Amino acid sequence: MKDEKLVKLILSDPDRGMRILTDEYAGLIFAVIRKYLSSSLFSYADVEDCAAETLSDAYFGLKNFDASKSSLKTWLCTVAERRAKDALRRYYRSSGTVPLDEAVNVGDVSVEDEAASKAEKEALVKALGKLTRTEREIVVRKFYLSQSSKQIAEEMRLSVSNVDTKTHRAIEKLRRFLEDMQ
Repeated sequence: MKDEKLVKLILSDPDRGMRILTDEYAGLIFAVIRKYLSSSLFSYADVEDCAAETLSDAYFGLKNFDASKSSLKTWLCTVAERRAKDALRRYYRSSGTVPLDEAVNVGDVSVEDEAASKAEKEALVKALGKLTRTEREIVVRKFYLSQSSKQIAEEMRLSVSNVDTKTHRAIEKLRRFLEDMQ
């Protein structure tokens, strides 16, 4: 079914439209989510929950879908990615641990941009590896998990000003490392 017809059907007959959308795109949605929630930390039920949340977001966010900007397939992949990344962020915030290779994958990179950004991700991981453990943890918490300086300070037993200073220095180091790599 064409995107526009399916969107109209969902808006006019939500039960039937969402059944068709689910039949057509559930496999894709699961594949996108499993890419982010594939580690042993997440069960199949977690992936199912994330897929259900994705479908709910899609239904309630359908008014934001613009067929002139992307296909329904691409839009659904983006919604699924965001949901999966949110699940990862919630897990890492609650556990207080952040594996570096997982944290880099949590960034907001769309499915279309992923291939182009692979080299950038590799360079970033390499540059992050040159930071001290504390600097790396602060950067990951601040920029990938969106924690405030206050949250980071409390969890790492540092002062807020110390977190801010270390953040600034780490960003400067990263900038230099990345410039040297080019």
